[in-house]
Amino acid sequence: MNRLSRIALASTAALVLATPVLAQTADTGTTIPPSQGAVSGRSGIIVKQEPGQALSSDLVGMTVMGRRGETVGEVSDLIVEDGRVVGAVLNVGGFLGLGAKEVGVPWSALTLSRIGGGAVAVVALDKDQLGSMPAFKTRAEVDAEQSLQPKPTTGSTGSATGSMGGGTTKQ
Repeated sequence: MNRLSRIALASTAALVLATPVLAQTADTGTTIPPSQGAVSGRSGIIVKQEPGQALSSDLVGMTVMGRRGETVGEVSDLIVEDGRVVGAVLNVGGFLGLGAKEVGVPWSALTLSRIGGGAVAVVALDKDQLGSMPAFKTRAEVDAEQSLQPKPTTGSTGSATGSMGGGTTKQ
């Protein structure tokens, strides 16, 4: 069997083996519970955005105003836990994107408001308070930092040198 025939046979076998996977549906047998708002009666799906509802695309990039009415940053991401928005990552400080950092705040610390015809998020903090907060770290960043930490060793293979205890020596 020449090389081209082996490639064709392998490709055909891969296609035949993958076809059942591609034909599977995502039906898990569960139904989507109806949501509050504009819901289709047939399947419990949301068919339109209602007043008072915001899309994530409306929130990410939204200007954040501080307690004194000054612009303190913008929403750069949302933190979701168990299907609920629990926090926001704010991009604060810096000038023209340089020197800025991201900080996390609880969602309950933000109030969505309309100012001058546009939507903004208001936080009861000022630039200095936000700037002094620790930088927000994503799960991937935390995991990467932890993987760089030295692993504790179990057991000992050599003899210890030095002394233990807190005694003092006279000279």
